[in-house]
Amino acid sequence: MFRLLSLEYKKFRKNSVVGILTLFYIILAPTLILVAKEIFKSTPDFLPSSNVFFEFPTIWDYMGYIGNWLTSFFLGFVVIYMITSEVASKTMRQSIINGLNRKDYFLGKVYTILTFSAFATLIYIISTIIIGIIHTDGFDLELIMDSNWAPFRYFLMCMGYMSFALLIGFTMRKSGLAIFFYLVYVMMLEVVLRYIQVWAWPHEAMKWWPMNIIEDLMPNPFLKLGDKFIKNEYDFGLLVSNNGAIIGSILYTILFLGIAWYSFSKRDI
Repeated sequence: MFRLLSLEYKKFRKNSVVGILTLFYIILAPTLILVAKEIFKSTPDFLPSSNVFFEFPTIWDYMGYIGNWLTSFFLGFVVIYMITSEVASKTMRQSIINGLNRKDYFLGKVYTILTFSAFATLIYIISTIIIGIIHTDGFDLELIMDSNWAPFRYFLMCMGYMSFALLIGFTMRKSGLAIFFYLVYVMMLEVVLRYIQVWAWPHEAMKWWPMNIIEDLMPNPFLKLGDKFIKNEYDFGLLVSNNGAIIGSILYTILFLGIAWYSFSKRDI
């Protein structure tokens, strides 16, 4: 594992695209929520106080939702770039020619997204605890730890987005096409397909599309307020339960990695 991670690090340690995207994530993940402190100094009566953004235990949810967007964008793009750039520069082929078998090459990418996920989760935990402690009066360890498995869900969310990006990278291989499809699918296409399904067949199955499952690991906390209205109209909630999102995201991640491996193992390099 460490040998393969070392090879990946040597290949991309001086790459400006990977460096800049990763740096943006490192800077924005812990600080972007502070922008909300200025934007939401006062909130309408029907919304919770802006203090919930920064206090325990709700800060776990709001920091997680911010990380949801940042992970899908910055870290997803990093994974796609790391694959497609090697295809374009022929370093994927050269790695195999130099003696690295396909399995090890693929595992190197999987270990990379595991490392990115662990690193992103560590940033999430540390920044959430620091900001929460600063803004929470009378906090104690029990209140800080009242996260409802948020760090674990955050890690799975990172793995879900990046494994999907890995799948797109290995199957499409062209940088522009892969990034375009990834962005369109994550941000728009699946949402449109889900709404078409609700219109044609209003059923709870609309919540079990892959990106929605992954997103619901760290959903928009305000959507919890709208759940009761959706239930009144459709007899099912808007969000997947935490347990459902955890199980679903694990299954989708395994599926993404399996399809990516099958595509890579069968195609010419």
